[in-house]
Amino acid sequence: MDFNVEKCVTMHIGSKNIKFQYNIQGRQLDTMKTTRNFGVQISSTLKSADHCHESYCKANQLLGLTKKTIKHRNPALMVRLYKSLVRPHLEYYSSVWSPHYRKKQDAYRKKI
Repeated sequence: MDFNVEKCVTMHIGSKNIKFQYNIQGRQLDTMKTTRNFGVQISSTLKSADHCHESYCKANQLLGLTKKTIKHRNPALMVRLYKSLVRPHLEYYSSVWSPHYRKKQDAYRKKI
C-alpha cells in the first residue's frame, strides 16, 4: 500500500507512552497533539474539550448569522432554521462530548 508521506502523522495516546519516532520512506513523521478525523477533534488525552469548544463556536457563529440576516423573526421560521442549521453542529458525534465525568455532569446541570 502506498502512503502519502506528507499527510502521515503520529499521535501518542496516553501519558505512559514512550513516544517512539516513526519513519516512512526515510522521512520522520511529525507528532500531533490534536487532529481532526471525520469531523471530530481528537486529542492525545482522548478528552472531548477541544471538540466541544469547536462545535460550540461553529453553532454560535451560525446562530449569530441567522439572527443577523433574518429581519422578521417569525418563531416558527426561527425554530426551523435552528433545527436545520445550528442543531446539527451541536449533535454531530454527540457520544464524544457526552459527559461521563461526575464534575462535568454537575457543571452541565448547573447551567440548565
